Amino acid sequence: MVDMIKCLHICNDFLGSRVHRNLYTALSEKNLDQIVYYPQGSGTPDPSAPPPPFDVLAGEFKTSPLDRINQVRKAEKSYNSIRSNIDLNSVDIVHASTLVSNGLIAYKIFKEYNIPYIIAVRGTDINLFLRFRPDLYRLILKILQNASKIVFISQAHQRHFYKKRFIKKFTGYKELADKTKVIHNGIQDFWLINQRPLNKKNSNPCKLLYIGNFRPNKNTYRLAKAVIDIHENINNSISISFVGKGGSEEKKIRYLAKKYSFINFLGPQYNKEELFKIIRDHHIFAMVSHSETFGLVYLEALSQGLPIVYTSGQGIDGTFSFEVGRSAIPKKVSSIKESIMHCIAEYSNFHLEKIDFNVFKWSTVSANYMDLYFEVLSKNKLPISEESSV
Repeated sequence: MVDMIKCLHICNDFLGSRVHRNLYTALSEKNLDQIVYYPQGSGTPDPSAPPPPFDVLAGEFKTSPLDRINQVRKAEKSYNSIRSNIDLNSVDIVHASTLVSNGLIAYKIFKEYNIPYIIAVRGTDINLFLRFRPDLYRLILKILQNASKIVFISQAHQRHFYKKRFIKKFTGYKELADKTKVIHNGIQDFWLINQRPLNKKNSNPCKLLYIGNFRPNKNTYRLAKAVIDIHENINNSISISFVGKGGSEEKKIRYLAKKYSFINFLGPQYNKEELFKIIRDHHIFAMVSHSETFGLVYLEALSQGLPIVYTSGQGIDGTFSFEVGRSAIPKKVSSIKESIMHCIAEYSNFHLEKIDFNVFKWSTVSANYMDLYFEVLSKNKLPISEESSV
């Protein structure tokens, strides 16, 4: 029986995403002994952030553009940095936050120290490495084979992953599927404490909201074009507000906001209470990214009674067995337009009250991971599958 667990988290995006910090903080509240590793150059620490309740190690090397191409070289550098600064013999389990970039390091540690590891498969893995890096397929299969558990953040990514041809053809396909689990990300308690139901009496729910950055992946320009089309040809009371900053499409959205009175550019909003008010002042949340691991902002909007327009086959798609909005094909303005119109027309028929938000509490999410750690460590360690060049 396993009592105390020491977990090494390998997380390249630790500084870039609040999700990881929130998870590790919740795990600390369950008395998990943790150390988080991330490579230098993967982000800038927030000087205003309070000290985390867990140990953090920044890699001794800085990432370079070549590391994006040569993942094996990058993993080797990280492995050497970890081995030089952490007593790996004291680590019980490794949690890699991605399949490729972090999973390679976990696999290397497993080979050398026989420490079991779990991996999380994210959007970057599916939409980048599994799509454009066939040279890494053999290595990816070894990482998957030797992982004790494979975690997906959403059902959509799980479906996409197991539809990949080289995964379906793999002789150990069933073995991979059997050790797969979906664990969603969580949202902050603030949104759960202050939930608001959908206002089904609203006769003209036409105020749309987007929150996020303006990088091409977020597809904000097509979203704006869909709203313009609706305003000019179907419903001239529709409007959309954009909250956020950064990315090559920001200038386009700013331009459209100056040109059209029904497009509002609100800029970034860092105050949670103010963002809370903005969300409640709108009727529908729309974000039709090209790729999305999960999209916590969808849940935040749903918690405030806003149906959502989201990406077909990505992120939150498939999370609920009932309608909470409508999915859209990101490359088609017509699809985005149709999904927006569906949400307006069917507004009173959405049943957001069916959502069990307890599933998305960080305390629940962290409990699921703790169960996973205990399950892995309670089983006998398996021998390493066929060697590779890592």
